[in-house]
Amino acid sequence: MNPNTAADWTEEIFAWADKCKIPNGVIPRDKERLQALTEMHLNNYDIERHEFWGYEIDYLPEAIGQLHNLTTLDLSWNELTKLPESIGQLHNLTKLDLSCNHLPMLPESIGKLHNLTKLYLQENQLTALPESIGQLHNLTKLYLQENQLTALPESIGQLHNLTTLKLRENRLPMLPESIGQLHNLTKLYLGGNKLTTLPQSIGQLHDLTILLAGYNQLTELPESIGQLHNLTELYLYWNELTTLPESIGQLHNLTKLNLSANLLTTLPESIGQLHNLTKLNLSANLLTTLPESIGQLHKLPELELSKNRLTTLPESIGQLHNLTKIDLHWNELTTLPESIGQLHHLTELDLSSNKRIMLPESLGQLHNLTKLNLDCNELTELPEFIGQLQNLTMLVLSYNRLTTLPESIGQLHNLSYLGLSVNHHLTMLPESIGQLHNLTTLNLDCNQLTELPESIGQLHNLTQLELNQNQLTKLPASIGQLHNLTNLRLGENRLTELTEFICQLSNLEWLSLENNQLTELPESIGQLHKLTNFYLRGNQLTTLPESVCQLQNLKALWLKNNPIDRDGLSPAVRTFLDSVREISW
Repeated sequence: MNPNTAADWTEEIFAWADKCKIPNGVIPRDKERLQALTEMHLNNYDIERHEFWGYEIDYLPEAIGQLHNLTTLDLSWNELTKLPESIGQLHNLTKLDLSCNHLPMLPESIGKLHNLTKLYLQENQLTALPESIGQLHNLTKLYLQENQLTALPESIGQLHNLTTLKLRENRLPMLPESIGQLHNLTKLYLGGNKLTTLPQSIGQLHDLTILLAGYNQLTELPESIGQLHNLTELYLYWNELTTLPESIGQLHNLTKLNLSANLLTTLPESIGQLHNLTKLNLSANLLTTLPESIGQLHKLPELELSKNRLTTLPESIGQLHNLTKIDLHWNELTTLPESIGQLHHLTELDLSSNKRIMLPESLGQLHNLTKLNLDCNELTELPEFIGQLQNLTMLVLSYNRLTTLPESIGQLHNLSYLGLSVNHHLTMLPESIGQLHNLTTLNLDCNQLTELPESIGQLHNLTQLELNQNQLTKLPASIGQLHNLTNLRLGENRLTELTEFICQLSNLEWLSLENNQLTELPESIGQLHKLTNFYLRGNQLTTLPESVCQLQNLKALWLKNNPIDRDGLSPAVRTFLDSVREISW
């Protein structure tokens, strides 16, 4: 149809709207109202309801270009594979949203939209951009993420008013030098491409505040990176960087720096000049040492150094007086500097998976510490000064070689979690363990405990007690005082009988006694009215007491590998067992 008259082109749009099931409220079937339209919202997806509106828009009519009053056109979440050249006639358009379609290319006429300020093209199938894109001189936001772009035209540098450019998750191996002409750019997103380097011109983006270039293949950074004096956030994680330029220290306004998952072996001394840094992530690199200048980062509250090859820390680490959290897990530390005790604001310290680390006396000065992880360190003893950490709420000591615990452990009155699993030589607990009145979880799996102290019954807030794979032959009577206990695991011990006192645990929901040597259950077992999971497989049980029928909340009962004669059970017990949702014989 040749739209020479209003009647011609309006009828073409009406026919298109009918075919695409667009309601009259969105595109009026009235010529005057259609011509006066300033906004057309054809977004096919309701984000709040997570459902599609039901439009069937897979093309645009040529007549769309006659809607000269349009300032906003939203066609997101449709099935468009092509745009008509007439799109360039929408000279008053300021916002064009074509995101979440199937567009492989854009028409050259797109460059005629001289009033356009926002162009959304994310989640299409674009492989290239027309040179005319550079004619959009009023553009402030350009979203191109999640396409298939392999190159950018040099004309991209003509978008002098651009403030935000999103290019993440494309296939770009490089950026044009003209990128440096985007003098008003404040945010540049480049993550998830195939970039091996950044152009020197990147340093000309003096207004840039956020640069995200993670998940690329960068092997080096240009010296010009240091000219980005307004940069506050720099994300370079998951690249192949082996070194950083000295100029990195010139980024005096930087507050967040993420360099995780690279190949860094050292850091430049200039790193200490980043005085405004509040987040520094250096995890998953190849660092063996840190520069002394690290201690100059006085505003740093968190320091992420996990998964490196650090063998020691500089004394200057103690100068990080605002540090609240430091993660050093999975390094090769054998000692810590005495200055660690100067980190008086430290609340979390993760030293797990290091090498037989020696704990300095000064560690006991960390009075604000709430979480201490010493997992997997081959520790053979715990120093007495551990008891000075009286604000500790979580202490993880699993996978070590502890044979005993100091009596001072009982001074940790705020402790709520204590992990001591897999210390294969731990045979006993100190009586002071009963002083941990706020303890809710105690994990003692996989040790060599032969008995528990009577004081265990003083842990009145305990909800979870894990004692699997020990050498226990009996339980203390005081265990019945753990009235808040909901989960008790005693699998793979040497228990031959079950104390009556265990049946006083009225809040117990999970009881595991599998792979012991039990020959019977006490009649009082029926008092565990809240029990939902009961694991008894691998014992020597020949029968079940009548009181088991009182376990009305039981959902899972495992009896496999017991010499129980089902036919020998009372009719009431058999009927009850048939009602249990999950049962294993």
